[in-house]
Amino acid sequence: MNDEITKAPKKKKDKNMNRDFGNNLGTVFYIISFAMMAIGLVGVFLGYFYFYAGCLALIGVVLFFITVRMKITDKDYDEVMSRSVSQYKEKHLEDKMINRKKVEPETVDLFYGYLFDQAGLKRKLGKDGKMRSSRYYITAVRVNRTGFLISYSEYDTLTGDESHQFIYAEPENDVSLERPREKPALGDSRYVIHIGGEKEETVLVFHLPDDALADEKLKAIEDLKKEQTKQE
Repeated sequence: MNDEITKAPKKKKDKNMNRDFGNNLGTVFYIISFAMMAIGLVGVFLGYFYFYAGCLALIGVVLFFITVRMKITDKDYDEVMSRSVSQYKEKHLEDKMINRKKVEPETVDLFYGYLFDQAGLKRKLGKDGKMRSSRYYITAVRVNRTGFLISYSEYDTLTGDESHQFIYAEPENDVSLERPREKPALGDSRYVIHIGGEKEETVLVFHLPDDALADEKLKAIEDLKKEQTKQE
């Protein structure tokens, strides 16, 4: 059994995500630029204050091209998490050792999603109808007959903070898994796993989505203990 808890050094914040997560200023100025262009063009067309209307329309065009680069889209939010997922195995699993053997990243399944069950985070409803938050998680799980490993990380897109935990257990270890009593109204389910030790207990709180593969991994962890009990 092993437990490693690390907190990554604070890194540079993502500029897009940090720019008022729930109040997208880029979108506000984007709308203003359209309004300025529309009012200016109407003024030019009707002949009212021709010079000033033309200037207003021109300023709106310039503002539009400036703010279109500032505007935060649903894709911008998701790309931050997607980059972390694509680099996760290389950064957090390739150098891990269990019983003097390197972990094979290709044998590990990744799960990820936005977090909603924590204090201090911000939420945003995207144009695609999907709710997003300023924090997300990545959970890596591998289960086989020799035991299981879980690598769990959380990321705060506003502060740049990261936290990383890695545990593994073998069939002979005393393991118990706490499942949530009910599915949360928003976000993925929260689980707690306990691994008993001679001196102290290791506890890991992690998240998993409500899907077949995640449920298969959880059931396999519980079955390891049942199989050990039968053998005893």
